[in-house]
Amino acid sequence: MWLDPFFDNKILQDIVATVFTLGLSLVWLRTMDSLAQRGLIEQRLSRKIIHIGTGPLFVLCWNAFSALRRRARAAVDHRPVLHRWHGVGEG
Repeated sequence: MWLDPFFDNKILQDIVATVFTLGLSLVWLRTMDSLAQRGLIEQRLSRKIIHIGTGPLFVLCWNAFSALRRRARAAVDHRPVLHRWHGVGEG
């Protein structure tokens, strides 16, 4: 929706939205990890902030995709965060 005026090609729009969403997700994750590593926030609090903050990121990025498979594409772009959570959970 947000990028609709800029792209006639919906597949290209979805690619740009994917790159943007992936970048934003990784910046969010790395920022929280960095704050925890520097000791500015506790590791446990960092995980909670990541968990709480990822939902609003998902909702904000949803509208960047074209109507073509919007839900699926927005969900797929948060896989790096999910893989990181899985890694933390597995030890």
